[in-house]
This record gives sequence, structure tokens and C-alpha cells, in this order.
Amino acid sequence: MEKNKKFMVLIIILLVVLLAIVVGVSVMAYKMVNSNTPESQATIENVGEVDIMKSITVKVENPMTINLLPDMDGTPHAINLRVTIAVDAANKADAELIALIQGSEAIIKDAINYVVCDKTKDQVSGRAAQDLLKEEIISMLQDVFRTNIIYDIYIEDIYYM
Repeated sequence: MEKNKKFMVLIIILLVVLLAIVVGVSVMAYKMVNSNTPESQATIENVGEVDIMKSITVKVENPMTINLLPDMDGTPHAINLRVTIAVDAANKADAELIALIQGSEAIIKDAINYVVCDKTKDQVSGRAAQDLLKEEIISMLQDVFRTNIIYDIYIEDIYYM
């Protein structure tokens, strides 16, 4: 009888632990799914409606190869990408700033490298991960140039190594 009681207590403890794991994973999944809400992206300034006909693009001419953080098992990875930045050029008062952005490929590359090099391959792979990465890069570029006229980034080519 004493053995059965210990066995039952062990089963109950295992069930409670299993339930706690399921609840924890569910909460994490919920947070990840809802992390793409406007409230969670408060660092990116809203530029409002952008007239695409009054926008320009700034292409980073050479592809960038950036080392990523190693996997949990220590496997190194890198990413090779080519990017173009979308800038709202509707306001003529921003002409000087736009010219500065257009002539600042090294600064743009440095900002992108700063964001990307702190990621693992899993953090930059897949559509959702790339959307989050783009938002972080936009936010960084907005901070570097102290403006919100940079409103999108296009990843034209992306290769993982």
C-alpha cells in the first residue's frame, strides 16, 4: 500500500510539472504571436501615410556579409544580404537630410551590421523573423539619422551560410 501512495504522489507531481510546462509554452507562444502589435513597436516612429510616388530608394550597392552569433552547439553562421532603404521625400524641407542619407552607405551598413550581428541564424530565418529584423533596422536607421522619413527597408537578396 505504501508503495502505491508513493507512486501516486510521483504521478501527480509529474502531471503538475507537465501542466506547468504546457502553460509556460502557451504563454510564450502567445507573447511571440502578439509581439508584432503596434504597442510593442513603439520605438518605430509612425510616418503616417506615405505617398509612394514621392518616395525615393537608397540602394546599398554592395552585398553585405555579416557574421551571426553561433548556434547553441557552436556552429558559426553568416548572412549575405543586399538592401534598399525607402525614404519619404514628400517634404522638400528634407532635401538636405535625404542627400545625407544617400551619401552615407558606410553609416547605413554599419547600422545594419550592428543590428544583424547580434542575431542567430534562427532569429533571421523565416518571414516573421525577417519582418522583425527589418523593423529593428528601420528603428536603428531612424535613430542614427534622427528622423522618421526612413520608413521601410527591402531585403532583395538573402543567403545564409
